[in-house]
Amino acid sequence: MLIDNREALNPAPWIGLIDKSDLLIHLVRKDTYSLVLAGFFLLGACVALGLYWGRRDRLHLYFFLLSLCCCYAAFVRNYLLQAYWDQPWLSYLELAVFPFGVTAFVSSIHEVFRMTLKTRVLDEFRRILFWFSCLTLASALFLNMKWYSWLLSYPLLALFLLTAVIVFWVLRSTYRDRKDPESIWMLAGFLIVTALALIHVLRIYLPAVFGRIEHFAPPLAALPFDLLSIAMFLFLLCLVRVIIYRFGVLNEKLLQFNKALEEKVAERTGELQGKTAQLKEANARLSRSMREKAETLADSKVLEERNRITGTIHDTIGHSLTATIVQLEAAKRLLDRDPLLAEDKLGASQELVRRGLEQIQQSVPMLREDSGHYDLAEAMNRLIRETESSTGATVDCTIGALPASLLLLHKRVLFQALQEGLTNGLRHGASSRFEFSLQAKNGQLLFRLASDGNTYKPAAFGFGLRAMSERVSQLGGIMTVSPGQPGCVLTVSLPYEASGQQGQGLATGGLK
Repeated sequence: MLIDNREALNPAPWIGLIDKSDLLIHLVRKDTYSLVLAGFFLLGACVALGLYWGRRDRLHLYFFLLSLCCCYAAFVRNYLLQAYWDQPWLSYLELAVFPFGVTAFVSSIHEVFRMTLKTRVLDEFRRILFWFSCLTLASALFLNMKWYSWLLSYPLLALFLLTAVIVFWVLRSTYRDRKDPESIWMLAGFLIVTALALIHVLRIYLPAVFGRIEHFAPPLAALPFDLLSIAMFLFLLCLVRVIIYRFGVLNEKLLQFNKALEEKVAERTGELQGKTAQLKEANARLSRSMREKAETLADSKVLEERNRITGTIHDTIGHSLTATIVQLEAAKRLLDRDPLLAEDKLGASQELVRRGLEQIQQSVPMLREDSGHYDLAEAMNRLIRETESSTGATVDCTIGALPASLLLLHKRVLFQALQEGLTNGLRHGASSRFEFSLQAKNGQLLFRLASDGNTYKPAAFGFGLRAMSERVSQLGGIMTVSPGQPGCVLTVSLPYEASGQQGQGLATGGLK
């Protein structure tokens, strides 16, 4: 005798005289769909658990819990299992597991639409479902059966209806706002579950009402008893479609990201190539500029050295030749009146020429930057003595203490400035008396040479003064030529780096 209460509220016995093999064949045919559904649910649970383990997406976790609950319900809701393993606790806990499945069902919908503001109500409601599920399981395990039966009757039915209303409201509102594939598939799955669950509830709890409906819709009688498992299976298919859609969206985003990244890389590569071309062009221009600068610098060095040599020759030879011309003119005038004195003048001219040659030989070391010690004060005093001796002019000289850090270039410029000033004063100004001073003060070398000859009239510099002015400017100094009272005043101001030491000593007095 087989008692089956799955098609009516009251048990409907089925009595037949068969052997055990025929009974097993009958049970296999009757419960095949439940076992197949249980297998599908178990496969879905394993896949969902694997996805959650790899991606930590809560939608996959809720999919796993829902599949596991459906697998348990489909597996224990058959007689073939009881034929081999008669364990009433498995079937007894079936309805205790059912609220957890409803909680997973609502949580999956909440996870799909969790960015929607209306899901706040759904979020609070799923918390209520979770605690009701825990209470139902605890009552099944620890309380009297009447409490467990009471929780599975009206409270569960009320929560079921409230779940249907809230979920339908959320899905309808979300669908109107979004109308995307996720909303469509979730709404379709919900409608399937709601329709089949409503049929199941009417058939179990209101068989009289279901009988009247079945009278007007005969195909309802052909539906299997386990409609909830079929409904959840179809809902899981819709949920799988949502997951596939999400993977598709994610893949599309990855493709767009890769495309944007490739475009960005291509853009950056183009920019780098452009920058590389610009750098190559700039490098070529820099190479040409450096080559031209080197050539210009070489030409400048050659010209500078030429000017230095020319200026030195002009200052040295010019001074000597000026004094020689003065002696020769004096000898020419005295040749008839005083031959002996004229002869002395010619001897002096010869001595001046010889001395000029010596000065040229002495000035060559000054052209070298690595020459040894050069005593500027001594050289100036010697030049003044020779000038006074050869021309008869008088030079009042005052040379202060000069810094030991004075460069050879400064010494050469100052010495040649004195040469040029004396030469111009004798040749062009007909001077017979000079006042010369040189001193260091506040990081400046102050040079002053005044003559008493013809009053200077400002005009363009000649070769000697122009070359001297250029050399002074190269050292950062200033050279001026101004009229005296009478005569001419030559001043030079040169900066120098003070070392705190004083070098050459004082030289003062008048030399005749």
